Amino acid sequence: MSHPESMSEIGQFPAPSPQAETWGKRLAELEAPILSQRQQLQRMLSPSISLLDLEHALAADPMLAWPVLLKAAQLPRIGGQVQGLQHALNLLGLDKTQACIRAHSKPAYDRNQPGHTHYLQALSVGEFAAQLLRLWESPQYPGGTEHMAWSTMLLSLGRYLMPLLEPKLMAQLERRVALGERRSRVEHSLLGCNLAEITIAMLRLKGLPESQWPPMIDSRTPRHIAAAGHFAWTDIMAPELPRHIALWLRRPNTGMLLAHLLAWRAYDGWYDRATWRLLHTVSAYLNQPLSQVVASVHHCAARTSRLQRHTEIVTVGELLLHPPRAPRTLNTDPTESRSHTESQRAATAAPALQTTSHDDALNVTTPAPDIHHLKQWLKAVQQGQYTDLRALMHSAAITMTKGLGIERCLLLMRPPKSEALRCYYAHGFVEPDHLRQLTLTEHSDGVLARMMNDGGALKVNADRVNAIKRQLPPPLNTLCLQSGLLLASIHLNHHVVGLLWADTGHAEIQLHDQHYLGFKKVAQAISHGFALQAKGRQAIRTSQPPGS
Repeated sequence: MSHPESMSEIGQFPAPSPQAETWGKRLAELEAPILSQRQQLQRMLSPSISLLDLEHALAADPMLAWPVLLKAAQLPRIGGQVQGLQHALNLLGLDKTQACIRAHSKPAYDRNQPGHTHYLQALSVGEFAAQLLRLWESPQYPGGTEHMAWSTMLLSLGRYLMPLLEPKLMAQLERRVALGERRSRVEHSLLGCNLAEITIAMLRLKGLPESQWPPMIDSRTPRHIAAAGHFAWTDIMAPELPRHIALWLRRPNTGMLLAHLLAWRAYDGWYDRATWRLLHTVSAYLNQPLSQVVASVHHCAARTSRLQRHTEIVTVGELLLHPPRAPRTLNTDPTESRSHTESQRAATAAPALQTTSHDDALNVTTPAPDIHHLKQWLKAVQQGQYTDLRALMHSAAITMTKGLGIERCLLLMRPPKSEALRCYYAHGFVEPDHLRQLTLTEHSDGVLARMMNDGGALKVNADRVNAIKRQLPPPLNTLCLQSGLLLASIHLNHHVVGLLWADTGHAEIQLHDQHYLGFKKVAQAISHGFALQAKGRQAIRTSQPPGS
């Protein structure tokens, strides 16, 4: 199988900047910690091991496999055209491969050493990028995609090694990214260049032939991605691609770039707008419906996470369960941003059961509703942007708070083959984790049973709260505020599967018609989101071969 077109064939690599050259020299002298334990290392060095077993062992330790690939690529007779780890082992043979392993068998990974955990975290993101590449390109390259997967992992080489060289600096970088700053901008701010440039400078110093260098992310890449994202398959038929966009998407290195960028965007925030734009571009690249692309990428993340053996890091698959990040602020000082975020969180936390004095009550006012925020969220749900229950409910709670002034909510669901309701989500309460352990039994003549049987929505005004309390099972009846409450049924496949409960969070803020109308729209959108998630899971199951 021919090697795909390299970046050097598309255009010459630019000379690295002085900052990238300096960092590249320092990283080139660094030995990466290996992940293999002593017994695994002894097995790899055994004279009786087969090349196939050695290949599998090295594949599980990418930074030990990297020197082997580099040594094979430097052989003069092949001109750098290494097709993957198996090809490298066949070129070197057992003795030269084991000599290379011995030379790079230290240091070992140690979670207590500065930077080692961040190194492992970055390596897990690179492995996810390689898995995405294999998922996308295997149908197109039935002979194998290993050479492309290794090139994809090489794109993040600087991000693997920099925490080992500058652990405090990279910890500061990760903190700023977690607060909402763009990774590329923080890299320029702290390093004077981005880590992709440093990676190329390091590979040049290491002696890797240019034909093996990973694709370069240049200033035109974001424009290409944005343009291609407008042609995602979101309707019944795939849109026709303009010629210039089709040419960029069909370049052999585009898949590597998209896999690398999407893996890191997902790590920084699955539910960020930039991640969603990248998924649109991937839909255009693969010529697949957007919903199918989102489901397959999430499934790949979950599968990659199951392969991770180290528990001290957060896998990209686990991050799917994390709620969306707060909107990014314009503040670039990480200390200030963190204190601002914490004060915001404290300011918006509403008490569960709290008596309010007359003086405090004078300061409690109805928050100004943000109808635009509500409309944007309803549109996002309609488009299928929330692909798991946690993200959908967290976004719904934020929307009700900002868009409607409804500060507390509970999602009660009836599990299959059960007569009781369980609390699956709680927001705005002092002890939401305690509430999530609630299991409620419906009274046959109570309001919960009627809502579960008949569906619909209900607004309980202040003068009806005491009557409704008598129909609610404890401890749900103790949560009722005198300002009233809202209830709505959640549907899936035309069946009522749960109830959404909400109130203003304050006994002094009465419920109005605008609360009720907006709340019904939110409940309907949650039902729609549930249906889309069920379709996505069904699509994954039907796409898997029998017995998998």
